[in-house]
Amino acid sequence: MNTQTKSNVSSRMNYFDSLRLIAMIIIFVTHFIGDFHTAYFSLWREFPTVILLKGVSGKLAVALFGILLGYFAFLTKDKSFTHYVIKRYAFFAISGFIINLLFAIAGNFSSAFTEYSFINVMEATIKLSDKIFEPYWCMAPFFIASVISYLNNKANISGLGIALEMFMFMLISNVWVSVCLMGNLVAKYQDHRFLNFLNHKMVRIVLWCVIFILIKTPTFNVNIAYLLKGVCCSVMLLIIMRGHVVKKILNNSFMACIGKKGMGILILHTLLYSFLGPILFDCFAQMPYACAFCLTMLICFAVVVLLSFPLMWFVNKLTNIIGDVTNKIENLCLKKQ
Repeated sequence: MNTQTKSNVSSRMNYFDSLRLIAMIIIFVTHFIGDFHTAYFSLWREFPTVILLKGVSGKLAVALFGILLGYFAFLTKDKSFTHYVIKRYAFFAISGFIINLLFAIAGNFSSAFTEYSFINVMEATIKLSDKIFEPYWCMAPFFIASVISYLNNKANISGLGIALEMFMFMLISNVWVSVCLMGNLVAKYQDHRFLNFLNHKMVRIVLWCVIFILIKTPTFNVNIAYLLKGVCCSVMLLIIMRGHVVKKILNNSFMACIGKKGMGILILHTLLYSFLGPILFDCFAQMPYACAFCLTMLICFAVVVLLSFPLMWFVNKLTNIIGDVTNKIENLCLKKQ
């Protein structure tokens, strides 16, 4: 029996996009600290802030992104495999081309950036590589996971089958595909009766506590650590779905609106704050450094968010055009047959 949800993926719930925003804020803050003042990472190590911040990292945010990607890719309503794959690849490739090109241009004007040729840009774009833009390291696994998730849905692969796929990718050291595939399991079994124990408030509270502890637990292997983050994010998503309080907090239209532009924030953030950050630090030089740092970070994030709206409008528009052309070509081929 297929237990996947019957809801329309296009009418995604606000709390999913709000979670994307939270994940993007974590990535932005950790990257900003890493590039401008690593001493602030002491907050992740020293009492009392270590209690809250330990385990809250960029990789945890990427795991959350991956779970959500696997969830929605599994539930896609696209009937054509060719159309889905080409459109999905186009989305990642167009986003990558834009940021790779911007970094290459920046390299020609500033010694703070590495110079890249247009050939380098195209090579990194086609391969969905992080050779130019390091935060793009997760896009190739995300694309692979998207395709597998689509096939898992169409072939009605069992939960055991998906688990075996995850194990296989773990064996070939592609743990992030495994993490994304956890989203398939969330989508497939989110409404199953064996998860009805999550309807009890005390159970959800206990599980929140377990997640809080697990994300802070060191492991002997980095891949196991990433997989554990994926498990925590998957359980967290199921708890939010079955609960009310957190869902109500996250069901915020403003947060969701920004969260939908998560890819735009990801591809713009390091380039923009690399240029804007030093300028703002100079402007706030008379302030205490901690105040100047926080204010600079907030302004940079606000500017990135604003720029992500036209950027993602362009990326989505171009992606949809490519998808429409693919549909027309596919329909033409079918008619000739």
